[in-house]
Amino acid sequence: MSKREYIIVAVIMAAIIAIPLAIATINSLQKVNIIVDAPSNYEIGQLVILDASASKADELIWKIFPATENFKVQGTIALFASGQPIDYTIIVVARRGKHLACKVLKLKHGNSDKVINTLTPFEQEVKKWLPPDKAGAKELAQSFKIVAGTIDSGVFDTVDGVIMATARANSAALGDRLGTWKPFLQRFQEYLETNPPATIADHSTMWKNMAVALEKA
Repeated sequence: MSKREYIIVAVIMAAIIAIPLAIATINSLQKVNIIVDAPSNYEIGQLVILDASASKADELIWKIFPATENFKVQGTIALFASGQPIDYTIIVVARRGKHLACKVLKLKHGNSDKVINTLTPFEQEVKKWLPPDKAGAKELAQSFKIVAGTIDSGVFDTVDGVIMATARANSAALGDRLGTWKPFLQRFQEYLETNPPATIADHSTMWKNMAVALEKA
């Protein structure tokens, strides 16, 4: 781990609890136990699950270097995927009462061992709709992300507003490729008619799921 990463870890640990870092002594490590079930390697586009549920801690804080949006934490579980063949460092800081501990994990690209390559049911549906020429998928994913962020900001008060904004954003994102993607967008519209999100906020979740699916295309 680099000097910069050590400094960041120290700041994280200090922020967890307002006590000197010296509390994280050998005695502390006897109170806090970090156990992470994780692979040491991964492949591009595959889902990596890091499971720290067996740890003895009240709170876990996860950090990944280099930073990536494709690292999501759900309690004691972290999910990771990468579209770039680079190595990552993952830092897990644990707190139990006044005691602290830190664990450093390395994820190297290639020769995966415990990596799971799966698609959600929605992603499997999206995969069926994709055109033969997938050029524009990344731009379309970004379009859905932008609209989802706008939904989250509370701008829209009707579903029609969301749909119209999405159509405009997608048209701008695809440009000359819009014709190629029209059948795909029609299939998504049909999916929404059959599986309508219950609220405007649920549209944001659906849009984010679509962005993830397109990024995997």
